[in-house]
Order: sequence, then C-alpha cells, then structure tokens
Amino acid sequence: MQIYEHEIPSGSRLYFGKSAKIKRRIERLASELLEEKGFSEIITPFFSYHQRFGLKEQKLLRLSDESNHEVSLRGDSTIDVVRIATRRLKGQNQSKWFYIQPVFCYPSMEFYQIGAEMLGSSELGLCVSIADKLLYKLELSTHLQISNMRIPYILCELLGLDMSVFEQGRIEILLAKNIPWLSSLAKA
Repeated sequence: MQIYEHEIPSGSRLYFGKSAKIKRRIERLASELLEEKGFSEIITPFFSYHQRFGLKEQKLLRLSDESNHEVSLRGDSTIDVVRIATRRLKGQNQSKWFYIQPVFCYPSMEFYQIGAEMLGSSELGLCVSIADKLLYKLELSTHLQISNMRIPYILCELLGLDMSVFEQGRIEILLAKNIPWLSSLAKA
C-alpha cells in the first residue's frame, strides 16, 4: 500500500471550514461556562508515565523516553489532571479544573475530551447544571442518566443473574423475568 503525502491516518481528526468553526464554538462555550463556575483550565502533557495505572493497556499508544522508560500518549485526561492537581498543584488553592484537549488510543484514534474535575467535592447538582447549560447553549437535546455501578451487581445477586447480562446489554433476559418494576426499569 502506498501512502500519499496528503493522506491522514485512520482514526485521526481533520477539522476545516465549518467543522473547525463548530469545534472552536464548542470549546469556547465550554471554557467560558466552566470559568464562570470557578474552574481553572489545565492542559496536561501529551505524554504520560502514569496512564497505564488507570486505563486498559491495550488502548494506549506506548513509546519510550530518552532513558527508555515507558511513556504513553495521553489516553484519558482525567487520570493526569487528578494526579497533577493533587500532587503537583496542591498549593494552588484551586480544586476545580477543566480541560479541553485531545486523547489518543491504539492504533491511531484521536478524540477530543472536555472534562471538569472538582477535587474534594461531591456537588452533583453543580455538575448536572453545568452540563445542562452547555448542552442548552449548543442546542442539543439530551437525556440525563445517572448510574451507580452497584445497582447491576445488586440486581444480579437478587435475581440470580450473571453480570454478563448487563455487560452485553441482554435486555431480553431482564424482560423474560416478568417482574413489572424490572421491566419498567429496563424499558426506561
């Protein structure tokens, strides 16, 4: 296979014209809203020593640094933001951080991640409010779903099911139980 100079690797992103304008609008609206809510921006390095501790290693693009230590391209921003903010920036008197930056995964996938971290806080209402305002400004209609991973485990124990029912999205198995509240929940 011949690769031409204008080709872009599969999974890479190219923004131009209208798509570049939309991308910048999303980034601007998100950053303005998060700054209004007291968040400070953080941009973490593309390379990390610590991504393997929080992600499945097969998703990481790995390389070596000048001392032959393993580094990876950032596969998720949350891991590094929390690690850096709690260890390197703890004297900054700042507990709200946001980021808008690319993340990468094997073999050549590139995504943009917008996220916000509130360290030492559990203000779910604020998180939902911010997300709602951003989606409203972007004129996107969505459905809010809040989940707790303990629920599927409890249901498996209660109903004698294997966790694979939830992992594989086997809703027909839940409906076959003919339990009205479970059927109603499964259809929601």
